[in-house]
Amino acid sequence: MQPDPAGHGRYSIEGAAIAGLAFAGLYGAVQLLATRTPSLLGPYDEVVAWYSDPGNRATLLVAFNLAVFSSIAFLWFVAVLRRRIGEREDQFLATVFLSSGILFVALMLVGLGVRMAMPAVFGLTDAIPDEADVGIVGGASNLILVTAMPRMQALFVASTSTIGRKTGALPAWLTWIGYLFALVLLVVPMLLEVPGLGFGLWVGLVSAVIVVRRRLME
Repeated sequence: MQPDPAGHGRYSIEGAAIAGLAFAGLYGAVQLLATRTPSLLGPYDEVVAWYSDPGNRATLLVAFNLAVFSSIAFLWFVAVLRRRIGEREDQFLATVFLSSGILFVALMLVGLGVRMAMPAVFGLTDAIPDEADVGIVGGASNLILVTAMPRMQALFVASTSTIGRKTGALPAWLTWIGYLFALVLLVVPMLLEVPGLGFGLWVGLVSAVIVVRRRLME
């Protein structure tokens, strides 16, 4: 890749890599904390018992805050990559790339925000939501995090891989891994109900490859 016209090639590429690695770490932490949270569609008594514990509610609050910071890192990653590619970027792919990235962040925060309604009810009031309310909140958050969000991730991975292949910004083997991973994101989350399966790892891999290629070209 050639330096950008402004002469900030090193800053751009390393900035993207740092932001991508930061996102991968923060997003991974969010996923790990989320695995400790029981499904709101599970047995009502177990859900009430889990959310009644202040420590468990604090865990979910930490996960949400980490998600916010991971979103900032991800948007920085997207912005720097766009700046790096510059005029070589296909306008159609650029629109898909940017839109899917923004929608992924929006869906992640909204989905987690909906789930945060539960600790808000338990923590701010003495009321215990009834089973129907818990089911509605659980269904809404699952639709966002398990059904919609992974599709936006898949679109982002596919468009990034295509842009990387056309511009030479990414090695061919990584773009084909991206296409395969996009297919996995389209199918697997719906079957296993695992939101964002490996997305942070993929962003981290892309960031690491960018840094290595940059070093080898110096």
